[in-house]
Amino acid sequence: MKMNLRKVLTSLVASTTIAVASGSIIHSVTNHNKSVLYDVREEEKDNFSRVTENYLHEIEPKPEIERGLTKLVIPHEGNYVTFVYSGEGPDSYRNALRRIFEKNLRPATGEETASLFYSIFCDEKFINKSESKKIRGLLRNSPTGNWLWVPNINLWTPEGVYVVYDEKGMGQDYKLDVEELESSLKNAKEIGGVKFSENGKIRFAPKNTYIVGQHSYYGNDKNHGLYSYERFAENGFIIASYGLEGAKKLEEVTRKFQSDPCIWTIDVDRSEQKNSALFCGPYIDLRLFACAAFNDNHTAYFVGVLPESER
Repeated sequence: MKMNLRKVLTSLVASTTIAVASGSIIHSVTNHNKSVLYDVREEEKDNFSRVTENYLHEIEPKPEIERGLTKLVIPHEGNYVTFVYSGEGPDSYRNALRRIFEKNLRPATGEETASLFYSIFCDEKFINKSESKKIRGLLRNSPTGNWLWVPNINLWTPEGVYVVYDEKGMGQDYKLDVEELESSLKNAKEIGGVKFSENGKIRFAPKNTYIVGQHSYYGNDKNHGLYSYERFAENGFIIASYGLEGAKKLEEVTRKFQSDPCIWTIDVDRSEQKNSALFCGPYIDLRLFACAAFNDNHTAYFVGVLPESER
């Protein structure tokens, strides 16, 4: 038995409507780009029901798998910051950071990086997550370990060190000028002996807030300093790089290692510009290294965070 099919309208709205009138069924079935109206006699109900059932089966929503970003939502300064797993690298500073920007991410600040380290090393529940284990493994499980870039530019001077957040990813092309930096610090607030600009992006740690090369893990090299974890968060360079709260978080991280941490700083007679990185590596035993003396061409990883509008 054939149905009397009349196409009476076209629509962009998906809907299904049944109306009963004068012994007939009027059934409208609409998908994304067309709408058709079926006028069927009472005795055609069974046939029509089977047809429409098959049609609706074809257009009903289907479950899907969307594979994309794995996000690590990390508590940070009373709020949250969303890291994208995993990092870019190992590569030079500029190359690894360029790939972060290409993914519409921004580099994690020193404070945010400290919050990430605290979560993956110290949070009792979070440390057992597979992503936490993989990040810890990334930093530890290689013949020489792996470094994690921190997007700070360090301008070392005979008076102390200026630490500037490199939000545009310029690396050593970002030429810092002491006079301009001092101008930005005119209304600075002081935290732990370290000056912070009003926007928090420029810091200055006077030389008397940190010790350069008092003890050496590598031998008698004045450019390396070894510090006990009890005083790690008091170091002016660490406060300038990671903030006071971040310094305290990293101090807690250092307690998870076999040996005391190492802060790798430099002493200069004239201004010298370097990059920062963190490291948890198996040179002889495991410890946290905070390096402030890398050039752009060193290789390390970068981790990115989502802009606030996309979290």
